[in-house]
Amino acid sequence: MKELYENSVRSFTTLMLQMVQNHLNSVEGYDDVMQDHWANLYPHRTITDGTEVEECLEFLNRLNKALKDAEVQTISNAQYFWNETDTPEIAEMLIGFIGYKVDDNLAECARMVKQKAQNTLNKAKKKRTTANYRKLLGMFMDDIIPMANDYGYDLVDEKKQLTLSGLYLLEWFKRKYWNEY
Repeated sequence: MKELYENSVRSFTTLMLQMVQNHLNSVEGYDDVMQDHWANLYPHRTITDGTEVEECLEFLNRLNKALKDAEVQTISNAQYFWNETDTPEIAEMLIGFIGYKVDDNLAECARMVKQKAQNTLNKAKKKRTTANYRKLLGMFMDDIIPMANDYGYDLVDEKKQLTLSGLYLLEWFKRKYWNEY
């Protein structure tokens, strides 16, 4: 009976690992918060017949927490950002992780970042160039760094280097510039 239990746990864990891998594959190439949320969950080892059941259960517990965090995030985003595009993702980037509840301050800041991005991207020329992208990116970051700071979200550290949240927003702006405008 013990062997059946252990094999069942390993099989279920393998199935769940494949689910996580499928999700990671679907967002491959994007540097965003949700991708990092799932990537941090993924173990560095493959589950085999010899894997300890405790290791499988540890992964399943982490998966359960990750799913609950993602659910909290989805519900919170739906309450504040019903029928909005980009704003929930921007809120995730400002916070830098999954599992928080959106509040009025974060919602307003995310909407302001989106508005600044749209205003900046509207200045894009028809022909996209690296030089124009760099110029617009500089304008965007110069606008949002102090603005986000006023709302209590740090996009740069004490050395004036972008934080993870700042890097997420930079990558998001890059995708918007090259793919949508």
